Amino acid sequence: MRDPAGILRELRAGGTVTYPAGATLPRRRTLDYEFVGILRGQTAYQRGSTLYPAPPGSILLSSPGVWESYIWDPAQATSHIYFHFDLRRIPRDLPPPRRWPVLLAVPTDDVLWRLFQFVLDAVPSRGPLPVVLDRAVELMLRLYVMRPPGGEIWRGQPLSRRVRESLAWLQRRAREQPPRPLRLADIAAAASVDERHLCRLFQQTLRASPMRIWTALRLAHAVRMMERTDLKFEVIARSCGFSSPYHFSRRMRAYYGAPPRHIRAGLALGVRPRGQVLLPPEVLSGP
Repeated sequence: MRDPAGILRELRAGGTVTYPAGATLPRRRTLDYEFVGILRGQTAYQRGSTLYPAPPGSILLSSPGVWESYIWDPAQATSHIYFHFDLRRIPRDLPPPRRWPVLLAVPTDDVLWRLFQFVLDAVPSRGPLPVVLDRAVELMLRLYVMRPPGGEIWRGQPLSRRVRESLAWLQRRAREQPPRPLRLADIAAAASVDERHLCRLFQQTLRASPMRIWTALRLAHAVRMMERTDLKFEVIARSCGFSSPYHFSRRMRAYYGAPPRHIRAGLALGVRPRGQVLLPPEVLSGP
């Protein structure tokens, strides 16, 4: 029987879907809530004007009234699980939907995946929803919403003088044609601190090592070149200090969740990719 105190108005059966390589799900406006779990294939998810990398292990949650689209893996079939639902109410201790995470990277042994599969297996074909299903979806929603979404959005954390100076120095190096190889010792020397202290400062404010930020800056510069020029990827790769187009493509896919050609196609539509580490807006916008 339905729980009179439950949060669900309706739960629609979902399932597993497989799309062929290179397929897309055109832009649409959502009518309800939907959980989507990526099982196989590198996916790019567009919400509004932002492109989110969604590799296998990603769980996404959309809410009514958002504009979204999916770009499935161009090299292999993509599989995902999903279900739709409507809410009678949002628990009072949860933030409003506009503040819910868009996407989470969730380990395959996490309870969220087990709850996801339980809901799919337990949805009745007809009749009222069992109380246990209402409770399962509420628990899944709470675990998803209250989990930190990961450090990919800059939230205004102040930077120390050393980190600001290091970022400015790294930006200048990234604009060299091509940028010369750097070691951690080079960055520490430019900031006039020892390597251990520099790593601690970067982890405290940017949640990433100086060398990871160096890679992120070069990739951000490559994105700006794709946006502002029609240069071939081979030229952009070389200009940003990558040894080959293959190495460049692997780094772009690992960092942004999509290959260079997908990112360039998204930029032409006004969709900017989002990387995996924190970068202040002034760094992302670049010169």
